[in-house]
Amino acid sequence: MIQKIIIQFFIFVPFILFAQKDKIYYDLRDPDIDPKQVYHLQFFYEVNDSLFTYKLYPVLKECVNLETLDITNNIVSKLPEDFGAMWKNLKKFKMLNNRITRLPKKFGENWTQLEEFTFDYTLIYSLPEGFGQNWKNLKKFHIENCTLRDIPNNFGANWTELQEFTIKKTYIYYLPQWLGATWTKITSFTCNDNRIDSIQTGFGSTWVNLKSFTLNDNAPRKNILTLPKDFGASWKELTFFSAHNAKLAQVDTNFAKSWTKLKYFVFSANNLTTIPNAWLAHCTDLREIHLYANGIVRLPDDFGKTWTKLVSCLLHQNRISEIPRDFGKMWDKLQWFDISSNLLYKVPCGLGENWKELKQAYINDNKFPPNIKIPDRLTLSPKLPQTTQEEWLNFIKRVCM
Repeated sequence: MIQKIIIQFFIFVPFILFAQKDKIYYDLRDPDIDPKQVYHLQFFYEVNDSLFTYKLYPVLKECVNLETLDITNNIVSKLPEDFGAMWKNLKKFKMLNNRITRLPKKFGENWTQLEEFTFDYTLIYSLPEGFGQNWKNLKKFHIENCTLRDIPNNFGANWTELQEFTIKKTYIYYLPQWLGATWTKITSFTCNDNRIDSIQTGFGSTWVNLKSFTLNDNAPRKNILTLPKDFGASWKELTFFSAHNAKLAQVDTNFAKSWTKLKYFVFSANNLTTIPNAWLAHCTDLREIHLYANGIVRLPDDFGKTWTKLVSCLLHQNRISEIPRDFGKMWDKLQWFDISSNLLYKVPCGLGENWKELKQAYINDNKFPPNIKIPDRLTLSPKLPQTTQEEWLNFIKRVCM
C-alpha cells in the first residue's frame, strides 16, 4: 500500500522549492518524488505571479491526486484559467492572504469531492456564475475579509450536505430568501461584520437542524435592520444565538418562540428599548443572556421567571430605572450579573438572596443617592477579587425599597 505523502513548500531562494516528508526536506525537482503520490500539500511565504505561473503551478498540475491544498501568505493576484482542473479528488481547499480580485470562470468545476472551502484575506469582489455548483459533498464553507458585494444566483443550491457556513467582513447587503433553501443539514450559520440591511421573509426556513446562528457587528446602510416575522420559526434545535451590534430594531412576543433548546442568547448593542411580556419564557434551558448596550427602559414583571438554569445576565448600559419585585428569584445558579450604567435609584429588597453561587456582580454608575457608597467589588474592576453574595446583599439592604 502506497503511503500518502504530505508536502510543504517553502520559498527560501527564488525558484527553488522544497518539500517536506517525515521532517526531511527534499528538492521537488528530485526525480525520486513522484507528484502523483502527493495527496496533501501546503506552501507558505510570498509567491508572486511570475513564480506561481511559471515555476510553481506546473508542479501543482502534476499532483493530480491532491486531496488537500493550503496556499497561505502569497502575493498572487490572478489564477490560471485552468486552475485546479486536474484535481478531481480534492476534498479540502484553503487560500489565505493573497491579492486575487477575480476567480476563473470554471474555478473548482471538477472538484466534485470537495468537502471544505476556505478563502480569506483577498481582494475578490464577485464570484463567477455557477460558482461551486458541482460541490455536492461540501460540508464547510468559509469566506472572509474581501470586497464581495453580491451573492450570485443559485449560490450553493447544490450544497445539500452543507453543515457550516461562514461569511465575514464583506460588503454583502442582503440575505435573499432562496439562500440556503437546500441546506437542510446545516448546523451553524455565521454572518459577521457585513453590511446586511435586509433579511427576506422565508430566509432559513428549511434549516431544521440549525444549532448556532451568529449575526455580529453588522453595518447596514440605513443603520437599522428589521427581522421578518417568520425569522427562525423552524429552528427548533437552536442552542446559540448571537446578534451583537447587528443594528436590530424591536422584536415582538413571537420572536424566538420555537427556540425551546436555546442556551446562549446575545442581543447586545442594538436598538432594543422594550421587552415584550413572556419574552423568551419558553427558553427554560437558557444559561446566558446578554442585553447590554441597548436602550431598554423597563423590564417586564415576568422577566426570566422560567430561566432556572441561568448562569449569566448582562444588562449594563441601558436606561432601566426599576427592577421588578420578583426579579431573579428563580436564578439559584447565577454567577455573573451586571446592571451597571443604568438609571436605578432603588432595587427590590432581597434581590439576589438565592444567588448562592454568585461570583461577580456590578451595579455602579446608576442613580443612587450620593451618600450611598458602592463597594469596590461591585464596580467594574477586573483586578479585584470576586464578589461575595454577602457583600452584594449588604449593599442591597441600603438601596432597597
